[in-house]
Amino acid sequence: MISDTKPTQVSDEESTTFYAAGDTGLMTEMRDVIGPYLEPDAAALPIGDHFTMGPMQAAIAVDWLDVDHAFPQHYDTFPPIEQDPEDFASEVAATGSDAEVHALEADEPFELNP
Repeated sequence: MISDTKPTQVSDEESTTFYAAGDTGLMTEMRDVIGPYLEPDAAALPIGDHFTMGPMQAAIAVDWLDVDHAFPQHYDTFPPIEQDPEDFASEVAATGSDAEVHALEADEPFELNP
């Protein structure tokens, strides 16, 4: 049974929380635990689709996590996981999420501010 209770922690508006999903698939813990309890501002999600989530599942995760910034990861390093990050951005938009998708180059910095 899923509880409708909210976390008792006090949100810290001056902090920024980043969630790195690693090599995972879509899981309800993103919706039921990680999103409401950790309240991430940004998330890095795999979109490779062969061993991990694909663009559509990762977009659902973005929506469930309710993040402001989404970073695709674990794609295009070898043929089975070739993906176009624009497909991920389109899928994120299709969920109704207003998260910004940032497909960074390997050495491209990004400053995440609260």
